[in-house]
Amino acid sequence: MFRKAFVQSKTLRRRPLLIALVCLLFVAGALVINPTSWGATPAAGSISEANPLISWTGQIKPATGSADCGSANNAGCENFKLTITPPSAGYGPYLVEIRLTPALVGDWDMQVYGPAGNLVDGSGNSPGQAELVVLLNPAAGIYTVAAAPFAPVVGADGNSFTATAELKHH
Repeated sequence: MFRKAFVQSKTLRRRPLLIALVCLLFVAGALVINPTSWGATPAAGSISEANPLISWTGQIKPATGSADCGSANNAGCENFKLTITPPSAGYGPYLVEIRLTPALVGDWDMQVYGPAGNLVDGSGNSPGQAELVVLLNPAAGIYTVAAAPFAPVVGADGNSFTATAELKHH
């Protein structure tokens, strides 16, 4: 009888721990399944003669199996808002190099949309290869760098890609 009461008491003490563990697993699973809270970090940035380099990272998104975002506002893609301020006339001809490097052998494709929402250029390389778009003397404005998660992979740092935009002499 004493033994039965002891076993029941021990079981009742473990129940709150078990419930907490189940809740924790449920919340963790919801975060993995619900990608709407994920986005580029930071979500926007600016480059100029005074600040020629910006970088950002992107977390995993569900694979689309498509290399094309179709627009600057596709929620299934990673959309980074890049403000380009052209350098002074004395700087000379310039270019903006936008590079996206996937984690491991992940496959992201990239399109760049101009201030008016038109497709300016894109890149669609094989898995594990960097995507590169070069804009020659682009006009001032807010561009959207849209990354299509064709077959993304999570890297050791928890991100699925790193990206940079750099203003350079041409």
